[in-house]
Amino acid sequence: MRGHAAAWAILSAILTAIVFPLAWPAVTGYASPLPALVSGLEAVRSVGYPAALLQSYGMLASGAIPPTSFLITATFCSVVALLVVLWSALSQEEAVSKDSLLGSAKVKNSPAARLKGNDSWNGKRTPRSAGLVYGFERGRYLYESRTPHGLVVGRTGSGKSRFVLLPTMHLCLEAGYGMVVSDVKNELFELTSDRARERGRVVLLDLENPLRGDRYNPLQLIVAAVEAGDQNGARNLADRLAADLVPAEPRNPFFSNAARGLLAACFLAVASSGAPTEERNMASVCDLVERGTTGSGDDPALPLKRFFLDMEPESPAFACASEFLSAGTGNAAKNVLSTAKVALRPFTSPGIRWMTAESSPTIDEMVGQRTFVYLHVLGKENPSNVILTSFLNQWWARARAHADMNGGTLETPVMLGLDELGNFPKIDCLGEVLSLGRSYGVRFAGFVQGVDQLNVYNKPGDNGAGRNELLANVGVKVALGLSDRSDRELFSELVGRHVVKARGTSEQRGDGRQAFGSSSNERDTEVIHSWEWLSFSPEEDGAVVVKAKENYVRGHDGTFRMPLVDASKTPAGPYFGLGAREEETRKRMAALNGLLWREAHADPTVRAWRPPLDEGGPEGDGGRASSVGDDEFSAWD
Repeated sequence: MRGHAAAWAILSAILTAIVFPLAWPAVTGYASPLPALVSGLEAVRSVGYPAALLQSYGMLASGAIPPTSFLITATFCSVVALLVVLWSALSQEEAVSKDSLLGSAKVKNSPAARLKGNDSWNGKRTPRSAGLVYGFERGRYLYESRTPHGLVVGRTGSGKSRFVLLPTMHLCLEAGYGMVVSDVKNELFELTSDRARERGRVVLLDLENPLRGDRYNPLQLIVAAVEAGDQNGARNLADRLAADLVPAEPRNPFFSNAARGLLAACFLAVASSGAPTEERNMASVCDLVERGTTGSGDDPALPLKRFFLDMEPESPAFACASEFLSAGTGNAAKNVLSTAKVALRPFTSPGIRWMTAESSPTIDEMVGQRTFVYLHVLGKENPSNVILTSFLNQWWARARAHADMNGGTLETPVMLGLDELGNFPKIDCLGEVLSLGRSYGVRFAGFVQGVDQLNVYNKPGDNGAGRNELLANVGVKVALGLSDRSDRELFSELVGRHVVKARGTSEQRGDGRQAFGSSSNERDTEVIHSWEWLSFSPEEDGAVVVKAKENYVRGHDGTFRMPLVDASKTPAGPYFGLGAREEETRKRMAALNGLLWREAHADPTVRAWRPPLDEGGPEGDGGRASSVGDDEFSAWD
């Protein structure tokens, strides 16, 4: 876009300089322009063009020629230059060879093609649709409403938030959507939550400073299922939560499976304990495991084992704990217990302990009414991020349930905008979101620094099938700034290849004769070579957007070069109060002061259920369980 503007300006200046000596007589003698033009041309021919050029500009400088004559000529030449530039830009949309079998891919790079092949909104009135915003031109957002899921790939500092996420939030807020967004620096919350409150409920789950936000108890849905008499549902929810907290161990799954069973048993035991609702929380689970594994004697976990052995055999908690109960007292049992305790470690810090003690609001309340959830995710590999992973999995489960009860779709559609997706542990529901979200009214926009961050979704030996399946279900792929080789090669492949025609000449001599010949051939090459991505700058060169073809949608697929503009210079600027750095700093500080007030007035008290635990002795059920375990699992020691 900037290149076209520069070409127009240069061409206008050149045309004006050349045409003015020829045109000023006609412009000045507007009453009879044709005779004046003829006499002017005769004068130029008589003295020569260089002399006429100097003479005309000298007369302009002395005032003998009115300045308006020059302005009229310049305007005319500018219009001609604009038409030439537009024709040149439109002609670039033609394929090199439409009927070639080698490839005819192209990048749509004209304003007309971008407007025709995308949805747009000017920030006024209510938009008819929503989607991932990936461009801004002529005062309008450019986005795709027909393809529900998108992935933005850009290295750190490429502007994912300022160019894409903030405009997307503006569009979704005005289109009637709810949102779940992740936020590494709390910047999105501080800049947008005031407008979000005008549209619905605002929820902040802050892992870094939990007392500044709202609360989420991972056991709440399990408790609700127990109270509703849904034993099977409670068991499934407990297993799902345990799987979120304990990563699978592919080489030796016994320890991870046993640790998952132990945690699921503890979740069910606390949820069905009959204790007050405010005591059925993760704090109670942590206390149960800690107190139940500090016994005396050869088996410190004997109190916890006896706790489960005292349950009825048909109890779901007893069934889940079976592997733990039979693990003996050797290294196998220690490894199982250690794995479970590591999984619970994030819940033992005072702030997280308070945050996960209750749910306010509940996930059903978030799904049932228009809600904007801000997830303050921590840095990559931080174990506390698993809390947000479990939240997303539970949110999706309840979203599906609400949609099923509402005729197959949510009453309020939702956009999941997960920035820094690579900071999250594996989100098991993501595959379902991408495959089923369209019908339920759930859109997904993921932001990663590189596609390799999706490798966590691969399984051992599947050759990247997990990552590739996610990429295949994402219809819009946006390249902001690519540095990794795998990213550059992927997008070069997505953009495609086109034909380059090569021509050659030949000469033959012999027996006093000379012959000449010419030939041409075609070869295909990448439209954007892998190495070219390294010189792309989102601010100057925009984004490259690759869109898959959707059923019953014509002309919206293909590759587009999209201009990008900082959110403060789009309709999102006045909407969210963006602008100068000082203005945004004041707004962020005001929001932070509100969070600090909330933290100062929060009651940090956490109530936990503390059942009596009996250490027992070497005899009895606990001793027999230990001895059996020593025999069965001695091979693990």
